[in-house]
Amino acid sequence: MRTPRVLAIDPGASHVAAGVFVAGPSGRLSLQHFAHEAQDADPAHEARWSEHLTQSLGAIAAREHLSGPCALVVPGQLALTKFVKTPALDRAKRAQSLAFEASQHIPYPLAEVVWDHVVMADDGFDLDVMFAAAKFDALQSLCAAADAAGFAPERATPGSLALRAAFRYSYPEAPASALVINIGARSTHLLFLDGERFYIRTFPLAGNVVTAALAEELRIDFAAAETLKVSVLAGRSELPENSPARAAVHRAAAGFMGRLHLELTRSIVNHRRQTGAPQPAAIYVTGGGSLISELPATLAERLKLPVERYDALRGVDVSADARASGAETLSHELAELVGLAVDRALLEATPGKPHRERVNVVVASGGLAHLAHRGASKLAAPDYDGIIQQAALLEVAHQRHAGPVDVAALLGQMLFEVFGYAAVVVPVGVVELHKADAPLHQTARQQAVPCKGCLPRVL
Repeated sequence: MRTPRVLAIDPGASHVAAGVFVAGPSGRLSLQHFAHEAQDADPAHEARWSEHLTQSLGAIAAREHLSGPCALVVPGQLALTKFVKTPALDRAKRAQSLAFEASQHIPYPLAEVVWDHVVMADDGFDLDVMFAAAKFDALQSLCAAADAAGFAPERATPGSLALRAAFRYSYPEAPASALVINIGARSTHLLFLDGERFYIRTFPLAGNVVTAALAEELRIDFAAAETLKVSVLAGRSELPENSPARAAVHRAAAGFMGRLHLELTRSIVNHRRQTGAPQPAAIYVTGGGSLISELPATLAERLKLPVERYDALRGVDVSADARASGAETLSHELAELVGLAVDRALLEATPGKPHRERVNVVVASGGLAHLAHRGASKLAAPDYDGIIQQAALLEVAHQRHAGPVDVAALLGQMLFEVFGYAAVVVPVGVVELHKADAPLHQTARQQAVPCKGCLPRVL
């Protein structure tokens, strides 16, 4: 059997990382090739992120000779998740009811977004539902940037869900109740785990806060402050120990840790109050914003909980080529990249048992908001608002064309999969459910779904 190969790409706010992974029959991942490109993380230049992404992907493709099918992380600033409890109507009315709920809880007109849902629990009276959405234009820009560099996106997974896949692979012995803190440049993502269930929270307190404070104190521009911050916190700075600039970095970092502690305390308390979940037995920190050497010890002291650094390459064999390209040095930025490979490569490496099912449908032209209908009965254990019992992946099938990305074709095959369940994608105007089941490793039958009028909308 051919060894599964996955080209994974993580387009973050401050960097782009790419990795070529393979999985052996034993289920252990190997990172064969690695590439990394820094990006401008200045919030003042946020509007040019897509332009910078295109340049970074182009540089990686040209330098590393990478191209072809790939899996993408949907960065936190592009993905939106909402958690809703709604009455459990009969299945004939469920599609219309969920579209109504989506129109209330997704803060954009449905015709402007790609959206999907997963039923997390169904007790016969209420449904616990997670909605996931991305702006059409944002997803188009993300895929177009990859396409322009010679990559063909086959799927796109929200970063927090990729992180969960990576954690379950890398830390199988971890306590059932744990918290993973992924500190990026623009935002911090909290992943609460309680057995098979998990909860995601994102807030805009991250590495850029340290950079901005440093730039203000030293009266330097953002780029210079970012370079200074990284060099000092990564231990690469040649500044004297008593340097005022070095002291300024540590003051900015200390201020950030104080604010992060308060936000974590609030989040943990609210999560436990809303869900009845236990206190996390262990906390793991990762991400580019986690470089502060005192961070684990400071959080452990203030939260009165064990805190350690997350090792993204735990359980991953790193080739000499990937090591020479800096994979181990930059491992704090690779958790989501590994998560993409875990989901794709390991499923393909163990095809004996179908883990999930999916179907494709032909989507009518016009409105391109999408709804995935599940054909599953209620889950075995109760779930709560913000908790998912099964791993969900926002997936996009990409059809490569000679010109720019054909997003209409791409979105026509968009799937938001839940292990063990089938999904059908339909546009906003569809009120009928046409379902077909096909095992993961078989070709799914496509069905045409006619457009019969608009679903309820909340204005």
